[in-house]
Amino acid sequence: MGKAGRKKRVGVKRTAKGAISRAKAAYAEHLPQVAVRMAKYGLGEDDARDPKAGTVVGRLRLAKVLGEHEYAAALRLLDRYDAFKRAVKSPGLVRTGSSEAGELSSDEYAEWCSRAISGYEMAVDVVRSANNVHRGRNLFAAIDYLVFRDEDFIHMRDDLKLALSALAEHFGLTDSEEMAA
Repeated sequence: MGKAGRKKRVGVKRTAKGAISRAKAAYAEHLPQVAVRMAKYGLGEDDARDPKAGTVVGRLRLAKVLGEHEYAAALRLLDRYDAFKRAVKSPGLVRTGSSEAGELSSDEYAEWCSRAISGYEMAVDVVRSANNVHRGRNLFAAIDYLVFRDEDFIHMRDDLKLALSALAEHFGLTDSEEMAA
């Protein structure tokens, strides 16, 4: 008869099925990146672990500089911008992924391109009219640098908030009761 198996380790955490838990190792796996985010951006550990902390707009949301509606407007604008770049076949398209236009016929694809271009142009018109109201501000530069390029410029944060507020209203992301307040 053969020997008994390996001795069971004592004093280690186990999963429900009896396997040794590796949760602590997985938790510590990203610790260097989390520490850098905490030091560089002044975030707490929970905020530094949040996926939103990977972008300028996400960090502004975590710091409560931007509201949830403005953050959602930034994400929607970024999606429209990416669709616009795909529609015009921009050579500088960085983000890749599945798009609605993936498996369409030529007529459907042309219609999708038209919708993508007009959707982005409507968003640009909203920002343009908000910029006309707030003369002396540069809302386009704030969106370009902080949302599209993901570069942080502190002096543009107020302009970004104005632009995203206008876009949130355009996209229907704000509550009517909140607008009255």
